[in-house]
Amino acid sequence: MALLLMVQAALWGLAGSLDLLEARPAFPLAEDLSPATLALAALNIAVAVGMLLLRPWAWLAAVSLQGVILAWGLVTYFRGDPHYLAMAVAVSLVLYLNLREVRRPFGVEELHPRRGMREREL
Repeated sequence: MALLLMVQAALWGLAGSLDLLEARPAFPLAEDLSPATLALAALNIAVAVGMLLLRPWAWLAAVSLQGVILAWGLVTYFRGDPHYLAMAVAVSLVLYLNLREVRRPFGVEELHPRRGMREREL
């Protein structure tokens, strides 16, 4: 999982695909990257490190980051310049992050806390 987040961040750096204001070439130079792309790639790497260390905040941060990427994907889709690969990777990561086996090490046992409490009370 953490490796996928790091690969995703590296691909953003190579493609410069998070710039919403103007189209970028397929593989821009580092000085052509937008600050938003660099900031989100750095955040993605920090979350990946947190996931490697099994930090409780990392799961929520990873899901939230993928939500931002999916929102960006919708913006680019409606602008007429969709990035299908980025959206497919983000959807795949969200589905993977929500597997019980992935949530458990991060302490996110149950997505519905009330239902989990009722089960414990019985």
